[in-house]
Amino acid sequence: MEIPAFSMFSAVSELVVTAAVLHVIVRHLKGRPFNWKLLGVVLTFETCINVIYMIKRASAADVDSGLAGPLKILFAVHGILSLVMLVALILVYLLATFDQKAGRSTWFQQHHTATWGLLFFWLLAVGSGEYAFVWRYFITA
Repeated sequence: MEIPAFSMFSAVSELVVTAAVLHVIVRHLKGRPFNWKLLGVVLTFETCINVIYMIKRASAADVDSGLAGPLKILFAVHGILSLVMLVALILVYLLATFDQKAGRSTWFQQHHTATWGLLFFWLLAVGSGEYAFVWRYFITA
C-alpha cells in the first residue's frame, strides 16, 4: 500500500513537534528560561497542520474498508487523546506565558508532577498515533 504524502508528513512532523515540546518544557524544568516563542510556534503548527490532518483522516475512517475494527478503535482513542492533550497543552502554555510575563514562576515550575503527567499523556497520544501509522501502512498492508 502506498503511503499518502500528507500521512508521511504528519507522522514525521509529529515527532519534530514532540521533540520541541519536550525540549522547551524539560529545559525549563531544569531552570532554563521558558522559551514561550518556540512553544507557541510549535503549538500553532500542531493546531493548523496536524489537527487538519486528523480531521481529514477521521472524516474518511467510517468509509475506509481497509480499516479493521481494532484499528478503527485505536484511531478513535488516539484522536480523542490527542485532541484533549493538545487543548490541555495550549491552556497550560497560555498560563505559563502569562505567568512569565507577570514575573512569576511559570505553571510548569509551580506544578512539576502535573507537568510530568502532561508530558506522559502527550507522549502516549503521539506514540499511539505513530503506532497507528505503522500498523496501518506497514503491518496491515
